[in-house]
Amino acid sequence: MINKYIVKSLIMLSILTGQDSYSLLDQNPSSSTYGMNVGPLFFDGKVVLHYFGAFT
Repeated sequence: MINKYIVKSLIMLSILTGQDSYSLLDQNPSSSTYGMNVGPLFFDGKVVLHYFGAFT
């Protein structure tokens, strides 16, 4: 019973804190927001895809 409570609590905590807002500089010269700080709140009401990749 306690394990279920802990699991449910952790899921709720991750949902509530997993939506942190951030802002990053748009460095894509072909973007309409080039040079601006953008984040999830900038695209309010739109679907946002997050991709954090690295090229080597």
